[in-house]
Amino acid sequence: MEGTLRRRRGTLSPIGSDLRQSTDDWLPRPDAYDLDRLWRALGLQRPGAPSRATLYPHLVADIRHYLDDGSFSARIPREARTLALYLGRIVANAAHDEPDVSVQTELACRRRPDRQPCVGQLLVRREAGTDRVLWLCPACGDGGSIHGWSGTPFDPGARERDPPVDGHLVRERVFVDQTELRTLERVGRLSRGALALVTQVQAEGERLALDGERSEFAELRDCIAEAQKCCVAPAEARRLAWLHQIVSLASRPVVRS
Repeated sequence: MEGTLRRRRGTLSPIGSDLRQSTDDWLPRPDAYDLDRLWRALGLQRPGAPSRATLYPHLVADIRHYLDDGSFSARIPREARTLALYLGRIVANAAHDEPDVSVQTELACRRRPDRQPCVGQLLVRREAGTDRVLWLCPACGDGGSIHGWSGTPFDPGARERDPPVDGHLVRERVFVDQTELRTLERVGRLSRGALALVTQVQAEGERLALDGERSEFAELRDCIAEAQKCCVAPAEARRLAWLHQIVSLASRPVVRS
C-alpha cells in the first residue's frame, strides 16, 4: 500500500517517558505483530536489517479501556494514565486527517533506546472505513494501532459546544508551560471536558495552549480544586493554585449585552 506523506506543524510533543509493560488490567498486551506489515500500511519501506532498537512489539490498544465512565479517575494507575495521554494525542493528531494518508507529525517518540531519548517523530495514519489509527516511529520502530476512540474525550469531533452568546460562539484559551501541563496530567480526577482540554493541547512556539469551551474550563477548575484538597508537595500546591486562578478566569460566565 502506497501512501501520501505530508508534514503538519504546531502540534504538541507528548510525554516521552519510558513506559514499562505491565500486567495491570488497565494496560493492553503488545501483539506479536509483523512490523514490516505496519511499515507497509503507512506507505513506507522498512530500512535495513532489523536491529535491537526496531524489535518493539506492535501495541494494539482499545483506548476506551483507559477510561473510567468516560473520564480519568484516581484509581487508574499512573502508567496507564501516561500511556492513555500519549495515545490520546496520537488520536487527536490523526482524527481530522484524510483517511489513508500518512502524516508526519511533531509528536515525540516515547521510547528511550540505550537509555537515551529517541529522536524520532511519529507518523500517523487513519484507515478509511474504520476508526483505526496507525502510528509508527521511523527512528526506532515503535508503533501500533488504536481503535475505540470515536466519541471519547480524545476525539476532537466529540467535544460538546456551548450555546452561542448573542449569536457568537465563545471559546477561551489558556497558556501553560510543560511543567504546568504535567501538573494538570497528574490531577487525580479528570472529567470528560477537562480531559479533552489536557489531551488536545496545542503548541504555539514555546507555549502550550488549552483551547476550549467555558464549560470545559469549569470542569477543569473543579478537578483542580479537588486536587488541592489532597496532600501535595509545596511546589505542586503553588502550581495548582496558579492553575486554578487562570482556569477560573476562562470559566467565568459570559455577560450578555
